[in-house]
Amino acid sequence: MDKDMTSPSETTAPEACAFRVFRRFKLHLLMILIQMSYTALYFITEAAFNSGLNPHVYVTYRHIVGGVVMFPVAYFLERKVRPKMTLSIFLEISLLSFIG
Repeated sequence: MDKDMTSPSETTAPEACAFRVFRRFKLHLLMILIQMSYTALYFITEAAFNSGLNPHVYVTYRHIVGGVVMFPVAYFLERKVRPKMTLSIFLEISLLSFIG
């Protein structure tokens, strides 16, 4: 068997214990990571506004970055499950985007 591919019975006790702790507190750690990310975003926003950035420009940049980051995730993870683009779906998307 490959060294990297060890079965759970072959792992050492500290590794197994650390893995169990991580699995138990995974949601808590993710919540802390999200809060830290929001804090960093707040400080970046404050620094940008204090240096004279227009809030409308900031919102535009934020949406562009969000779209660029989310596009590959949505494209590759949901490539097989999205419905075929029919005329009715296209019209529905157009109507919903028009009314906001």
